[in-house]
Amino acid sequence: MPKAEPYAFRPLAATDLPLLAKWLESRHVRRWWGDPARALASMEKHIDAASVSCFIVTLNGKDFAFIQAADLDDEDDEALAGQPKGTYGIDQFIGIEEFAGKGHGPAFMIVFCDMLFAKGAQRILV
Repeated sequence: MPKAEPYAFRPLAATDLPLLAKWLESRHVRRWWGDPARALASMEKHIDAASVSCFIVTLNGKDFAFIQAADLDDEDDEALAGQPKGTYGIDQFIGIEEFAGKGHGPAFMIVFCDMLFAKGAQRILV
């Protein structure tokens, strides 16, 4: 598995939307995230949102993935409601297909989850 040290998380900005649009059109991402336009619109509305934090994941300074964390404390979705206080849900994908299948997903998720736990998260749902 890749070392954790080179992963960094940059808050999603409006200037990242064209990159996300490209990634969302990729077959390996679209398979899980569905309609690219709908997914992108959801990500765009979460820029600077309080309840969902979105990030571009970098490896040694190269953008290669996306991850978001949603605070589920006030979630009213039936499937997610009733979670203990301090529960977060995360979603992620590797945007550059050549990075998939090499252990980067689990590695950057561990780093990200460790950051959430350090900030007080009690439980993380994937």
